[in-house]
Amino acid sequence: MTLPSSRTAIAAALAVVLGSGAAATTSYAAPSDLPPPVHGPQKRAVAAAAPNTPNGPEVGPPFKQSGSVWQADSTTPTLRNTVTAPSGHKTTSTFEVHTTDSHGKPSGTVVKLTDDNKWGVLVSGEVTAGQPTSVKVPSGKLKNGVTYAVRSSGYDATSKTYESD
Repeated sequence: MTLPSSRTAIAAALAVVLGSGAAATTSYAAPSDLPPPVHGPQKRAVAAAAPNTPNGPEVGPPFKQSGSVWQADSTTPTLRNTVTAPSGHKTTSTFEVHTTDSHGKPSGTVVKLTDDNKWGVLVSGEVTAGQPTSVKVPSGKLKNGVTYAVRSSGYDATSKTYESD
C-alpha cells in the first residue's frame, strides 16, 4: 500500500492501527513486559461488569476511515475511543502506539508518547461511561507519511476495574 507522504496513515482493525516507523521508541522483549491495560503496575481486576471498548480506537481529524485505514491530516492526531461500563461509572482510555513491519503487522516496538509513565502511553481524562475519551499525540512523536498501529484499553476509574482481555 502506498501512503501519501503528506498524511500520517493509521489503520484500525479490532482496536489495532497499522504502520511502521517512530520518532522515539521503547522495545519490549516479551508480552509480560508490555504495560498492563496501561494504567500502571497494579494487577488487573477482572469483574463481571468490566469496562469494554467495543468499537476500537478512532484517529483524526478528520476521523474518516477508508476500509480499515484511518488517515490523519497531521502528525499530532487526536486518538479517541468510547468505553462502555455496565456500572455507568467514570471511565478512562489508554492509548499505545506501535510501529509495524513491512506487512503492516504491529511490531513489539512502542512509540514513546509521554514521559508521564514508564510505558510512554497516553491516558485520557475521566468521562462518564459511554462518552468518548480522547488524547492528542504530542508534537515530534510521529513521522509524516508513516503508518502506525494503535491499541486502546478501557478502565473503570470508580471501581478500579480494567477491561478484560
